[in-house]
Formats: sequence, C-alpha cells, structure tokens
Amino acid sequence: MFNTMSTHTLATDPKHTDQKNFHRLFRLTFVLFLLVAVFRRLLPRSWRPFRSSLEGHETVFDEARRTANTILPFVFVR
Repeated sequence: MFNTMSTHTLATDPKHTDQKNFHRLFRLTFVLFLLVAVFRRLLPRSWRPFRSSLEGHETVFDEARRTANTILPFVFVR
C-alpha cells in the first residue's frame, strides 16, 4: 500500500547514481561547450577550427547540446 523504499536505498541505487552523475556532467559539459560555441562564433569564418555542415543553421545552444550529447555518453562506457 505504501512505498516502503527509503530514500537511503534510492540514493545508493547504482542506476539512480549514474543518472544523477550523467545529469551533473551534462550540465557541466553543456556550459563548457556553450562557451566554446560562442567563442567560435566570434572568430572570423576563416579562423574557425572546425567547419560543420550545419554551420549557419544551428544556434549556439543547439551546437552545445549536440556536442555534449555526442561526447558525454563515452564517459559512461564500461
């Protein structure tokens, strides 16, 4: 009838811990890649280190989200 799982058990659950760590790292890497994307946009086009096929069609937020989603899953590969 009642949920008997304590919060202590939930906090030590490996799946819950991985999810929490993933979200923390995602926020951290998103901010990092957002700064990189803004910096790239400030550079002249000829100086930009990586040319993307989506360049000019993607916002800095979308670029940071895409890059974080591309890089971050490799951290959790076991």
